[in-house]
Amino acid sequence: MNNYFPLISSTRLRYFILGLMVCVFVYSRVEAQSQKTYTKIPVNMSVSYAKINGLQSVRVHVSQNTADQNSPVAGPINNLYLNKVKKHNQKTGLGWIGNYNLDHNGEALFVLKDSLKNCTKDKHVFTFISRMISDLQYQDTEERLIINDADLTICLSEKDSKKTATARLVGWKDSITNGPIEGVGLKLFIKNKSGLFPIGKEAFVTNTRGEVNAEIVLTDQEDNCPSVLVARLDNHERFGTIESSIEMPGKTNSVLLIWLCLTVVMLGIITYYVRSKNK
Repeated sequence: MNNYFPLISSTRLRYFILGLMVCVFVYSRVEAQSQKTYTKIPVNMSVSYAKINGLQSVRVHVSQNTADQNSPVAGPINNLYLNKVKKHNQKTGLGWIGNYNLDHNGEALFVLKDSLKNCTKDKHVFTFISRMISDLQYQDTEERLIINDADLTICLSEKDSKKTATARLVGWKDSITNGPIEGVGLKLFIKNKSGLFPIGKEAFVTNTRGEVNAEIVLTDQEDNCPSVLVARLDNHERFGTIESSIEMPGKTNSVLLIWLCLTVVMLGIITYYVRSKNK
């Protein structure tokens, strides 16, 4: 009887079985690696809001707990949304605002200007939603911040050589009506080229009109230098941080003014004398 199947030598058979075993081993390793679950690092996220002279911004800070201390998380992409997690709606301004990579301090600053400055227009309660998702190293994280819109103004009045700063805080009672905010602490500062100097040791509390008043006492040197009068609400749980400022032009130095006047008079006399001699 003829044998239609060629005989396989024992050496070739051993190589075939060895190759098959290697393939099975490699496949099992790849499969196990693909199914392996990585433990991502948990993080802490905070969101803060600021309105400085009408310009709104949102700051996101992300950190991780390492060796009993908070270390900034740098690199991952952070997305910011207004009121809803969805694509940006150009008509309503709701949805996605933008994204930034966290910097070396673990922060991303979103400034609502240019095309974004109108996204909060006609809205008096904002919900900012910060999300960091799908990062290979860190856990998915989301944080929300609800802000009630408010406006802070400051003005300077002078009577009988007495200067008084008045700051007023106004918020929205509903979508149409606004009114003064009572019982909130405002801080007042004088800012010049030497630094930022507080007026009073503690914050001033707004009255029923939403106002605080403080007398400003300046030295002669300070009074003669241009400066900025600043009113600030610091990191309030409802309104965030709000700051408003106005410029305070310095007085003209009286000695300098007299010297300038004398110089002009002397130049006039000299000019008149020279012209009279040339005639």
